[in-house]
Amino acid sequence: MALPPALAPFATADIYLLDQILRGRIRAGMSVLDVGCGGGRNLPALLATGCVVTALDRDDQVLGDARARFADAAVRFLACDLEAIPIPPGSFTVVLVNAVLHFAPDATTFHRWADASWRQLAADGLFLARLSTRIGLPAARPPGFTYLASEDDLLACEARWQARRVDPLKTTLVERLRTMTTWALTM
Repeated sequence: MALPPALAPFATADIYLLDQILRGRIRAGMSVLDVGCGGGRNLPALLATGCVVTALDRDDQVLGDARARFADAAVRFLACDLEAIPIPPGSFTVVLVNAVLHFAPDATTFHRWADASWRQLAADGLFLARLSTRIGLPAARPPGFTYLASEDDLLACEARWQARRVDPLKTTLVERLRTMTTWALTM
């Protein structure tokens, strides 16, 4: 069954991003940094919402594919490491970090990557991260993921940033193999 044309841009988006859009927390005119954008699965939804999007990924090949796919769209693409973003801190009203942080090799890198993402958030902006964690399944070691944050890691970040949650932590169990946590914060 085909989607109605008006919904087509939302077909590939992360469901938790859609939740924030539908709740009005991500709106037209907001500047969004999509950290680790990959092939751009969330870009159609952000563009259809009317956001001004900067898409960042350190993988030049993947970013090149996204550039080609969105050649006609007004998206700013950046090929760089997360910790070397060439944009002044506080430049974005939304920072989206979807399926990135669990690839940090260790706790120190996890915190550095999280801090680098948070620094890009403007006052009263929305920080939205999805990541595999140890919450609810502490012994899980999903293949390919290198560091699974604990709730204590997330609490340490929140304290360091003086952040407050806009939603409670939401953790989904995926087939007893891994969990995915949604982490939504503001200043």
